[in-house]
Amino acid sequence: MSDCCWRGLVWRAGLPPSCATLLPDEAAALACYVGLTLNASNQLRCARLDGSTAPDQCAVSNVSTSARARLPLPRFSRWHLTSQDLLFGHLRQLWDDNVPRVMLDLGCHAGHTSFYNMSDALFWLHHFNHSGSSVLGIDAFEDYALDLQARFDGVEPYRSLHGVERRALRLAVGNQDDALVNIGRFARMAITCCADSWCSHWKQLDPVYPDHYCRITRQRVAALCPADECKNTSSHSALPLPPSSYPDRHFRFEGAQRLPFMVPSMRADTMWRRLLGGRTIDFLKIDVDRSWRSVGLDALLEERGFRLLLIEMDDSWGGPILGGESAARFGLTQLDQLAFLARRHRYRTYLKVPCRAAAYRGRAWGDHGWSAWYYEIAAPETPFHMTAASSLRTSIGSIQARLRGVG
Repeated sequence: MSDCCWRGLVWRAGLPPSCATLLPDEAAALACYVGLTLNASNQLRCARLDGSTAPDQCAVSNVSTSARARLPLPRFSRWHLTSQDLLFGHLRQLWDDNVPRVMLDLGCHAGHTSFYNMSDALFWLHHFNHSGSSVLGIDAFEDYALDLQARFDGVEPYRSLHGVERRALRLAVGNQDDALVNIGRFARMAITCCADSWCSHWKQLDPVYPDHYCRITRQRVAALCPADECKNTSSHSALPLPPSSYPDRHFRFEGAQRLPFMVPSMRADTMWRRLLGGRTIDFLKIDVDRSWRSVGLDALLEERGFRLLLIEMDDSWGGPILGGESAARFGLTQLDQLAFLARRHRYRTYLKVPCRAAAYRGRAWGDHGWSAWYYEIAAPETPFHMTAASSLRTSIGSIQARLRGVG
C-alpha cells in the first residue's frame, strides 16, 4: 500500500485529473491501479488516508495503461498440450535430475494413448525422477485421480521408480478448506463423454486400446447400463475396477443427470502445507477451469513456495475486470493482475506459445515439429506494462501463463 500513497491520497481503482499530479510518475500510478484492484472494491473513487472520499467518482486517467503503452502479444492458434512435454524437456536442460524434486499437478486428468496427451504428472516423471522426489496429482473427478494412481502403480516406467512418492487424490481446488462442493455439472460431462453420449471416439478406440483415461468410468457405466440402452458403452478392459466413493446410481445415465457429486475442497497453499509438508514445489501446474483468484494461491506467492507455476487461462478468467470507460481505456484483466502480483514477489511471467520448431530434435508426445516459445510479459527488474489480454475470442484465446521465480 505504501507505494500507492502520495501526499495523503490513495488510488482505489481510478484517478481523477486532480490526483494525477500527486503521483510521482506513471509507473507509480500503474502500480496503484493494479495493486489496489487486487484487494479493494471495483468502485472508481479516490479515498484519503483518513477514510473520507472525494465527492465525485474518479475519472479515468490515461497513464501508462493506455493502448499504445500496452505490451504487444502474439496470437495463440495451437492447443497448449502440443508443447507440454517439450516444456519439461526444456526444464531438464536447465535443471539437473540429481536432487529430489516436488511436482504438484492440479487437474491431473490424463490420457494414456497415442491419440491423447498423458497427465503432466507422468510427463514430469520422464524427466525428473530422482530418489526422494514427490509427485502429487489432484483431480475433482475421482475416476481421473484413480486412473492416474493406477498408472503410477501399474504402468512402466512409473511403477519402477523406487524412492519416488507418487500419489493421486480426489479433491476440488478452491478458496475454502474442508468444505464440500458439488461438481455435478463437471461429473455429468465426464460420465456422459466416457459413455459415448457425446464423445464419439471411445467406441472406436476402446476395442483397440481399452486402457485409456475413460477406462474406469466406462467400466462402471457398462456394468450398470442395459446393453440395449448403452450399446456404445461396452468396455473391453479386463483391468480391475477400483471402488468408488459414490453409489452406483451416480453412474447410471438418469443418476448422472441429476444427482450431486460432492467433493471435499482445499486451497492450493493448504495442499502445499498439509500434503507436501511445505517443501518447495519445483513445478506447480493448475488446470482446473477456475480463475487464479479462486484456487488459494496467496501463501504460495507470498512465501515463494514454488519455483515455477504453469496455469491455464480459460473462460473462467473472463474479460476486462472494470466496466464502462475503465474497460475501454485500461483493459485490466486477471492476467495483468496475476503478472503484477507475481512480479512483486520476484517471479517472472511468461506466456507459453506453441510454435513451429526450427528443427525437430528427440521425442515428444505432442505433435512432431512443434516447440514452445516463452514470451515474457513481466519481470521484477523491468517496468510493468499491462497486456489487456484475456481468454475471450476477441483477445488471444486459451493460453497458459508460466511464472518462474527469480532472485
